[in-house]
Amino acid sequence: MTKNKHIDDGPVFLLRGDDDEIYFIDDPEMIDRLEALVKSMKGKSDKEIGKALLTIVNPDRYGKGI
Repeated sequence: MTKNKHIDDGPVFLLRGDDDEIYFIDDPEMIDRLEALVKSMKGKSDKEIGKALLTIVNPDRYGKGI
């Protein structure tokens, strides 16, 4: 534990893949892209949104990105 109360952690985006692999995204541009996709898919199921996000984060495994 740190006593430094002025740590400025940037935003992160966590995503779990089909085999429980965890994607830790801390690139601000990628986070903006993923958040925009989530907003654009309002009304879709969590599963559909997750698949779309995974195609961006790991296109080699989950197919062509959007």
